[in-house]
Amino acid sequence: QRLLRVAAVLAVAVAVATATATSVAALARRVYFEMLHLNPIKANLSYTGTHAQLSDADKQNLDTRLGKLMRMGRTSFANIEDAPVCLNTLLLEHAFATRRDMWARIYGHYHEQALEQVLTLVGSFDFLGNPIGLLDNLGTGFSDFFYEPAKGLVKSPEDFGRGVSRGVNSLVRNTVFGISNSITKVSGSMGSGVAMLSMDPRWRRERELQRRQERPKHVGDGMLLGIKDLTVGVMDGVTGVVTEPVRGAFDEGVGGFAKGVARGVVGVAVKPTVGVIDFASRASEGLRNTTTSRVEPVPLRAPRHFDELHTALTPYDAHASEGWRAPPTLADR
Repeated sequence: QRLLRVAAVLAVAVAVATATATSVAALARRVYFEMLHLNPIKANLSYTGTHAQLSDADKQNLDTRLGKLMRMGRTSFANIEDAPVCLNTLLLEHAFATRRDMWARIYGHYHEQALEQVLTLVGSFDFLGNPIGLLDNLGTGFSDFFYEPAKGLVKSPEDFGRGVSRGVNSLVRNTVFGISNSITKVSGSMGSGVAMLSMDPRWRRERELQRRQERPKHVGDGMLLGIKDLTVGVMDGVTGVVTEPVRGAFDEGVGGFAKGVARGVVGVAVKPTVGVIDFASRASEGLRNTTTSRVEPVPLRAPRHFDELHTALTPYDAHASEGWRAPPTLADR
């Protein structure tokens, strides 16, 4: 019995010593910050979908719920332009925790902040007319309408008059910009959606390329480009009744001829309709750009070319990127 008691005492002592050593080791791995201050992150997010063709393997890989969302995101319905994203600052005073706990705290903060920005991103979709941007512009206009005269009133009557002028100008400019911007985005998304009914990927690619390369600088440019898009839509729709069957027969024989006839018949109704929508979109875009002095950034290089999905990111290839951005080849025609 005495031996058993001694063995039990020794076991307890060993367990206590082991626990103490473990606690000391865990304590030694802790980090301490008198003040941990991570500055806020502010960015404007833009995304533009494309109608690039997928291979059979890619279609099988995307045959999931996530894949369906990704295919939906490839269309113009999911376009986002300059959506404001803001992640608030993280400030921790006298933080004393293990590295794992510290990383978990930082991750949890930014994860929560990102979830709070989901509503902002949804409200910035083009097919909704970017209501977040519209409210922001209207809020800025009404704020200046009252703030500018009040700021001038405390100085002098002359400053009050100039403040009234600046306030009215800001209200009109921001209101016109916000409304015309929403009309531009809704009509642009509607035009892209209707264009998908044409069953003509070559024509859709040419239309997208033209819209990206030709941007109206003012309302006059918008009207001219709108008339051009309307004319092209009507002409492509009418001539497609003849050219589409011929192109289909040349590419695929009898089966291609039948497909061409279908594309031509559908295009008679779809392509002029898209032209009318593009006319409204171009006109509103020109009006929007008239009210702002914003200078569009000029890209320094062509967008990166991606060969396949789910592959490693390869070094940038200028030649492949230029080919990806180039108009359809003669084979596509």
